[in-house]
Amino acid sequence: MLFKAKYLLVIVVVVSQVISSCSKKTPAVNLNSLLEEMTDKAAITRFPDPYYITKQFSSYDRRSDLNSKNDYEWFANDDSSNFIRTDTVGSRIEHVMFDAKGPGAVVRLWMTAGGANPGEGILRMYIDGDSVPLVEGKPFEMINEYSLAEYPLSASLSINAPANRRGYNLYLPFPYKTSCKITYESQGIKNVDPNKSEMFYYNINYRTYMDEVVVESVSNKILDSLKGIISDSNERLNLNNNHNEIKDVKSYNIQLNQGESKIEEVDGTGQAISKIKIKLKADDVQQALRSTVLKIEFDGEKTVYTPIGDFFGTGYELNSFKTWYTEVSNDSTMSISYLMPFKQHMKIFFENQGKQFVTLNAEVALSSYNWDDNSMYFGASWHQYSSLSTGENKERNGKGGNLDVNFVSLKGKGVFVGDALSIYNSALPGHWKAWWGEGDEKIYIDGESFPSHFGTGTEDYYGYAWCRPETYSHPFIAQPIGKANMNTGLTINSRYRSLDAIPFKESLHFDMELWHWVKTKVDYAPVTYYYMFPGGKSNFADQLQGIDEKVARKRKDVIVATPDQHGVLEGEDLILDELQEDQVIGEYGDELSGGLQLLWTKADKGKVLRTGFVMEKQGDYNIKIALGYLRDDCQINLSVNDIEVLNNVKIKNDSEVKLLELNGIALKKGNNSLKIEVVNNTNTRFGIDFLEFQEIIIE
Repeated sequence: MLFKAKYLLVIVVVVSQVISSCSKKTPAVNLNSLLEEMTDKAAITRFPDPYYITKQFSSYDRRSDLNSKNDYEWFANDDSSNFIRTDTVGSRIEHVMFDAKGPGAVVRLWMTAGGANPGEGILRMYIDGDSVPLVEGKPFEMINEYSLAEYPLSASLSINAPANRRGYNLYLPFPYKTSCKITYESQGIKNVDPNKSEMFYYNINYRTYMDEVVVESVSNKILDSLKGIISDSNERLNLNNNHNEIKDVKSYNIQLNQGESKIEEVDGTGQAISKIKIKLKADDVQQALRSTVLKIEFDGEKTVYTPIGDFFGTGYELNSFKTWYTEVSNDSTMSISYLMPFKQHMKIFFENQGKQFVTLNAEVALSSYNWDDNSMYFGASWHQYSSLSTGENKERNGKGGNLDVNFVSLKGKGVFVGDALSIYNSALPGHWKAWWGEGDEKIYIDGESFPSHFGTGTEDYYGYAWCRPETYSHPFIAQPIGKANMNTGLTINSRYRSLDAIPFKESLHFDMELWHWVKTKVDYAPVTYYYMFPGGKSNFADQLQGIDEKVARKRKDVIVATPDQHGVLEGEDLILDELQEDQVIGEYGDELSGGLQLLWTKADKGKVLRTGFVMEKQGDYNIKIALGYLRDDCQINLSVNDIEVLNNVKIKNDSEVKLLELNGIALKKGNNSLKIEVVNNTNTRFGIDFLEFQEIIIE
């Protein structure tokens, strides 16, 4: 009996240990699993399991709230140094940027700062209520010196911009079991002395998992033990290796006449597109990048419908860059490597909606893929807001006619995974007010009344800062061209999501504020990328708004220099001779019409300024030309349509706007020319504020 009792006791102990060990849940999420997910292109093709919600904390202007949604303060623009609260920790005052309950993970942190001693404060990250911070140090030093992770998980962009004018990005994930708090300590925050005040901007993306999900909190011990894996992740992101083994490559040489379309098909189960490569040839490549269209159907559902250039994140200008998902190589070959699975059948349509002959050399690489209940179709949609008015000149409080521009609205169940924006800015250069991108992203998930993603500026959303034009490429963010930044020209920005992807169960609505400092017009064209279950829809899935328009290469492609209903044409809207565009800037002043004038900076003796305007009706007109600031007294000759109407007119240098009156001037319907020649003086600056036209009607 004693032997049987002992034997029975051993069985009970063993069984209880087994039961106990089984009851201890293995962590579903930890730093290692997140890094694996980040670099696995198949992971994002499936609806997340375990499910998570992605949200954002930021320093957006707190005047923008539900009460101001129909008011100008919805666009308030004091987006720095706004925090959740202030905590006193011993003798320290810490401003709380982020405070979230777990289980969760911080998956992206972006920062920049201006003013006095920018970024010289101390950033701290507390995990699970620990009083000792996991992360502690000067934020920009931590990223620049790669103390937490090497590039690209840590990146200040653009590397070609001054260090105090970069966006500081941290993509190293920080999982936490119960809570995470991030603070910033700086004596410059809210300092009453403006000379000592620091402006601190931040955006923090994070995931929150369901309560039953077990998350292993990150620690210094774990960070040390995973240094090799962190290094491998960086290497994988830098190389953009496609880890899905390619089993077949379809090559196509496609020639398309105007209005022609070609279809290529693939049949077979267990497959996914792993890469599409296209090299386009045409007489006018820029126009062809916009007017040649890619359409893709998966199992009979059309999910991709975009211009080819925009689909590859390069807009309508080819510039070399490389991200985790897109690339334009030095030989102008475009590629995209989002994994695009299908059940049985796939069709790719190549359409020439332009007016010229186009040749496409294309490759479609296929990989094996196991379609399951969580698998989704890849989708992309595009549209352009052409010659979009930016409203009036702006005030930081939001006044001036800003607007929310819709990037996309999605209905169904899926995951939002990225976007790219092409913008042609027609504002005259010469001043920071030519900046177009003060607008914040506003992303609403599953019918939210207030966006769970509310940002601090368009360039912040795309990972850089301070309106900088310098180009950069990073696995998740890029600016292949930045000519429009505080200048006339084109900018392309892109953001590709991995751990910061946004799942939705019913809907996603993405607006970006168009918040330009001055009254002008822009061409504004976003493309968006997403995965959705069969039946999911984009509001732009069946249209290509703006596809048939000429791409903007000059201001006159966006701004039509025609007098308004009152007969007034602003000087800054005149058509400029292409050879003289670098001689003209915008100059700002409250006393000027529209707060702005065209300023000719090279008005030397013997030099000629050639401009033009467009009339809707032929006739004889009286014209008033308001001249703004002059540096010196000068004498000018003035011609309209090559007929001299003023000779050797003396213009005085004073602070008042001066009016030149031209009577009985014959104007043509359509294009007319205005030419100004400086007769004397050198190094003069000559301003044109506005023109006023009054038709002479003979009864």
